[in-house]
Amino acid sequence: MALYRIRPPRSQVVLALLMFALYCVLLLLQAPCVFRYFFHLPCPGCGMRDALWALLHFDFALAFYSHPMVWSLPLLPLLVLTGGRPTRSRRVNGLILGIVLFGFLLSYIYRLIVYFGP
Repeated sequence: MALYRIRPPRSQVVLALLMFALYCVLLLLQAPCVFRYFFHLPCPGCGMRDALWALLHFDFALAFYSHPMVWSLPLLPLLVLTGGRPTRSRRVNGLILGIVLFGFLLSYIYRLIVYFGP
């Protein structure tokens, strides 16, 4: 029986810290969305920077309004640190990933409908 790895490898910790540092730099610089700049359309993550900023100020309503999938942000470092397996069950891991992807897809479709609205 294989033991479940509790401590992530050092490379995954470094990757998670680099991702966090890059996101903090982009947050502080108020960097614009590159996808929107080139294609003149909102990307699936547009609004996430504002949502994170609102979360840091404990304004949960504005965070959800900025991007409804803001609740999935804590899952990203968890996935990186656990090597994409936050639980032992492959079924539960797939369900978590499916819910997040489906939420981003619904949010993106809604944003496109509002963007190109009547």
